[in-house]
Amino acid sequence: MTDLRVLTRILSTSRRVAYVPGFRQRYVTDLDWEERALNRLPRRVRQMKHWIAFLAQYGFDVREGRILEVATGPGFDTRLLAALTAGALSTIDIHPRFSIGAREYPGYGRLHARLDAHVDGDLRFPPLTDATRYRFLQMDARALAFPDDSFDLVFCKSTLKMIPSPEQAMAECLRVLRPDGLLLVIDEPFTSVFGLCRGGVIDVPWAHVYLTEEEFKEVLPSEERARSKALENWRSVSRLTRERLVEATQGGAVLLSERYGYDDLPASFVEEVLRIVPELESVGPERLRIVEGELLFRKL
Repeated sequence: MTDLRVLTRILSTSRRVAYVPGFRQRYVTDLDWEERALNRLPRRVRQMKHWIAFLAQYGFDVREGRILEVATGPGFDTRLLAALTAGALSTIDIHPRFSIGAREYPGYGRLHARLDAHVDGDLRFPPLTDATRYRFLQMDARALAFPDDSFDLVFCKSTLKMIPSPEQAMAECLRVLRPDGLLLVIDEPFTSVFGLCRGGVIDVPWAHVYLTEEEFKEVLPSEERARSKALENWRSVSRLTRERLVEATQGGAVLLSERYGYDDLPASFVEEVLRIVPELESVGPERLRIVEGELLFRKL
């Protein structure tokens, strides 16, 4: 990121923005998703083991616990959850193409085939065809078709930023949890430099923090699909703050723990953006470096 230029762009409202040509392209370029995912497998395994051990400290039973994963996506975390726990795992996604692990994407299909054959010590990934370990369902997180008190754990990673009403999804996650059940929310855009999911990234870092919707529309990429994705993400991410997530529980849960991961952004990059966009001073340089937040709730 050190070789990216930070330029000034003036919007029709006279607001100055930090415009970084090539910022979006660098982030969305993904030449070999399969190899990149496999290269990250040891790190992802360690990360999931950390979360499972962390949840066990708060009473989650890895042997019998009933798990709901909100948003299957490509199915990577689904496979990790199945490999590292022994309870019943249900996973939902609003897109039917993701309901079996996104196999219509060639890179995803190859990845899952390689995970099927992967053995590392005692670590084995149950195949996606194992109906005793997985239940794939097409479902909207804002209207879960499960009875109250159905799960011991709801695992919600990199999800809420893609849902137009994250507060509604939070309420549904808590509804389907049993009393004393755990909700783990792991998401990036609290003040992440990108803010949006991969398909929605634009060339204005932290734009979701300080731009109005009309101003945001002025800096969208030219491709219609990218414009639509970025705008959809912006509307959700603008509501995705720690304070709003806590408020969304409406007193039905207590925040047990929170932890934040920080991006290794060059200080010069942050300083230059702050010089151009003084509104970001109120956020603070350190908080701007947050790349991921981890919030654990217990249902009351």
